[in-house]
Amino acid sequence: FTLTEDERILFTALEAAAEHHYQRKRTQSPEVEKGSSTLVTQRRALNIRVAGGWVRDKLLNRTSDDIDVTLDKASGVQFAHMVRDYLEQYDDDDVDHPHKYKIGVISANPSQSKHLETATMKLFGFHVDFCHLRAEETYHVDSRIPVIRDTFGTPYEDAMRRDFTINSLFYNIRTHSVEDYTRRGIHDLITQPTIVTPIHPMETFHDDPLRVLRAIRFAVRFQYPLDDELRRAATSREVQESLMRKVSRERVGTELEAMFTGKAANPQMALALINELGLSDAVFVIIGNEANAHTICGSIVFYAHGGKEDCTSQDNSQDGISDGSTITIAGPSLQPPIAYQNQTTPKEREMLRNNGWSESLQRLKLVEIILTPYKDNWVKKYPDIRTQLDERIFLLALYLSPFRDLSWQDTVNVKQKMKRHRVVTMSMIKDGIKFPNRDVDAVECIMEHLDSFIKELKVTSIAAPCEKGSFSRLEVGMLLRKAKKRWVTCLLLAGCVELRSYHAQQQIQLVDSDGTPSSSSVVHTCEKFYRFVQEQNLDCCWELQPLVNGKDIMQSLNLKGGPIVGQLTEEQWVWMLQNPQGSKQECEAFLKQKYSSMITAS
Repeated sequence: FTLTEDERILFTALEAAAEHHYQRKRTQSPEVEKGSSTLVTQRRALNIRVAGGWVRDKLLNRTSDDIDVTLDKASGVQFAHMVRDYLEQYDDDDVDHPHKYKIGVISANPSQSKHLETATMKLFGFHVDFCHLRAEETYHVDSRIPVIRDTFGTPYEDAMRRDFTINSLFYNIRTHSVEDYTRRGIHDLITQPTIVTPIHPMETFHDDPLRVLRAIRFAVRFQYPLDDELRRAATSREVQESLMRKVSRERVGTELEAMFTGKAANPQMALALINELGLSDAVFVIIGNEANAHTICGSIVFYAHGGKEDCTSQDNSQDGISDGSTITIAGPSLQPPIAYQNQTTPKEREMLRNNGWSESLQRLKLVEIILTPYKDNWVKKYPDIRTQLDERIFLLALYLSPFRDLSWQDTVNVKQKMKRHRVVTMSMIKDGIKFPNRDVDAVECIMEHLDSFIKELKVTSIAAPCEKGSFSRLEVGMLLRKAKKRWVTCLLLAGCVELRSYHAQQQIQLVDSDGTPSSSSVVHTCEKFYRFVQEQNLDCCWELQPLVNGKDIMQSLNLKGGPIVGQLTEEQWVWMLQNPQGSKQECEAFLKQKYSSMITAS
């Protein structure tokens, strides 16, 4: 492959920095000594290689500004100081900025599968990480933490400890050549694309269980199949328990976020593959699940997996996601609520959760039936609606929706016996994958109002097609005021849940014979709700200002404040939704009448 001009400048500078260091009278500067306790005393040439993703992407003709540099005779921190010393000495830029060549250090933490100390720098527009070649490791008996060796590894040792063969390739910046020490990296990347580990996958996942999620991310990103042996390892109890116990929840969340928003992200396919490999419990973990099991209340919604019926949309053989031709959905029969707290053993609780995850997959398969008409049709037909779907939150909420009725009481203060109500789906997001609070709030809002949106969709049953005027402007408006900017996401999620319910119970056709989404009653009702919002000018109704503010209400009715003002304000919103053309004077008259009736009633 051919280097860009910026890449050539960077690699030339790295080579020059190494040469500059070894030509100095003293081989160790005070700055370097501060960076690491290991001295660089050898005058032999330092071999600098680029590893991993950058090499892979270059061979696939893709661009990458993240460059991982490996070294055979210096630590990453030592070499970063060499590079900074060289650039500062020969920098002809008059601007002296204290953070111009700032070095960041990420410490090794083997207990969390972070095996090497890494130095980071921003150079010539690239994010560059420096670390030394990783050596073969040994483990103490009954310990998953490796014994750290004082010597640097070889390129072969490092390549064999990489996650996947497609990420084990090196680019030697001195010889300008690609090095494939596993002897199958290029084959698995280009000749016969496959996600496969350099060594046995159980050993690779033993090094870092997070790699099982990375395998999913790369499989989805590059559309590569997973190696059969890797699949078997990923579904093993040992790997799943290691993922829950050994890897920090922040790292799990970061990897999941990359599946949702990273390069060539396909969260729908990623979630399906997580489900297929039985990893849902390990990813969306309920913190303290077994410790709190006796306090968790509620049930998990799922349908019996009787026979399977073809509904014309074929499953992708790898991930179970529709490619637009047929969909296979589990047969009917909604299961009666099974109280989670009544499951007396961990095995029973696990089986119940697995039924919930199976339901998650079935709902995931219906996504395109709802999203395709929304994206291709509704958005164009109803341009006055400015509120948009948050697809990332939609898929996350949909996947967790079978668990939305589960909750428990969490002890906050033992002495005062204070408890707080915890919703399981919120804990899965906040504690299980450490997503930001804004995501927790978004999903909480959606789950809170999902039943109300489903109820609105039930205004029209399959037997009674929705006619104009079937929706109430007041009820829809009040619902939008509660859901706010999440209302479109709520609507489509409600449609997906209802589509699953109707199909399981009444066997409605999901896709026409030509492979396009059918005009089912559920999809039609969702569109009519969407159209109703535009026709009634209800989008963004939560941003409207009241015709009569609180101060004016107090002055008009001679009030001194108190809860009554809030009650009248809420009554005003009801009146405004029922009287969209009403004036301020009419509203004031209504409030006076309402206040009078409230006084009389009290």
